[in-house]
Amino acid sequence: MILGLIWWRAIVEQPDQLEVGALLWAACAAFTLTSVVGWVAWNRALAKRRERQYGGRSGAPDAPFVYEKDALGRSVVIADGADGARHLRAEVDGAVKRIGKVD
Repeated sequence: MILGLIWWRAIVEQPDQLEVGALLWAACAAFTLTSVVGWVAWNRALAKRRERQYGGRSGAPDAPFVYEKDALGRSVVIADGADGARHLRAEVDGAVKRIGKVD
């Protein structure tokens, strides 16, 4: 919007000041480009700092998780093949929760 106003003023209203308008347009374009490049560099530095500090985004535990009880205190039974299954089914029978893969 600002760049369009500058060009309108330079070409239509004051054609004798075309050089000043071109200079203002170039300054606005350079400022925008510098701001975008600076913003990207800042965010990349934040991401690298976070990766160094916290170890990235893996989020996966290093060791196998021990499932003994769930959040409600029920004992948990994991069926064979459930560790690598894509879809799981959980069935609750009284105080026992059974987790197995979907066939």
